[in-house]
Amino acid sequence: MHDMFDGECRAVLRESAVTAHADWYSKYIDRQGFADVRIEVEVAADGNIDGSNYWELFLMEYTGATPGTHTNYSAVDAADVDVEIRTAAGVPTITRDSATNAVKIDSTSEDSVLISYKYHGKERYLHVFGDVTTDGSYPTGIIGVRAYLSGGRIQPEGALTPTIGAVS
Repeated sequence: MHDMFDGECRAVLRESAVTAHADWYSKYIDRQGFADVRIEVEVAADGNIDGSNYWELFLMEYTGATPGTHTNYSAVDAADVDVEIRTAAGVPTITRDSATNAVKIDSTSEDSVLISYKYHGKERYLHVFGDVTTDGSYPTGIIGVRAYLSGGRIQPEGALTPTIGAVS
């Protein structure tokens, strides 16, 4: 969806939904025609989360001419992304791997979290990968993913429409 007031296009990459028992992939966003992209992951209502049952969230990129499958994507390098973590309490306790930018959610105190990725890389396709680690007591919660595109290279920006699709 294009916003005529701030020149930003928005897309839902994953509806906010209960997540449990399996790894997941958001839809991809195609950056073609846009200079800037920000992806936000919202996490709410965590359950069964601890040091043995947790999620790691990765921003993934792919440079091919078509979106490809999830095996074609790789984690975004730290130099190509800024990550901001905001909690309802205002104090993030979430850890982030400085090499892969994986955000690890391993405590029920880390619900009501918004993770923002500001991508600076050159790759065309991006999506979010949720990796579940468990000892059998699976983590549960509600996770949604949104993309915000701006800096359209075609004017007027309203002529641009973001392309999204499933990552197989």
